[in-house]
Amino acid sequence: LVRAGHTTTADPAQADVIIVNTCGFIESAKREAIENILEACVANKNPLKDLADYIERVKVMAEFNAPEVLESANRVSRLLKEPVMTQVNKGLFQLPAEAMLLEQINTINAKDYSEYLKQLEAINPSVEKFFNDVLVMDKDEKVKQNRLALLEQLKQKYDYICDFSKL
Repeated sequence: LVRAGHTTTADPAQADVIIVNTCGFIESAKREAIENILEACVANKNPLKDLADYIERVKVMAEFNAPEVLESANRVSRLLKEPVMTQVNKGLFQLPAEAMLLEQINTINAKDYSEYLKQLEAINPSVEKFFNDVLVMDKDEKVKQNRLALLEQLKQKYDYICDFSKL
């Protein structure tokens, strides 16, 4: 830049343009992202039981780019501090978003991990609608437990591929 006639200054207030060298932290950010993916895929399934499965999940998660799904998965995890052992009772549904979410959860069944992630992305609008329309921690304990059971089913779908809370 200096050879092209530009001048440099150590005082940012005197600069017309500030150039930041990002190369120094990009490599460490990539390394951290890879470590997070590896940890997320180990957290829910022992890779020693099926190494090929682990490698496939890591490959798919390395390509994963759906922040809205990540946000939803983490919201579910935060609500479910303990596993919920009760079964979902459709008779306790009070809002259409509850039934819609259950219906959408039941559509996720792909064996191919890439397709599985696409299915998670496809149902995410229903997950978001559920959270927008439904108060999970209802004052009626039966309704609350039923909603938590519904979210437990969703969490099991997320956990099939990895522990999203590690990403």
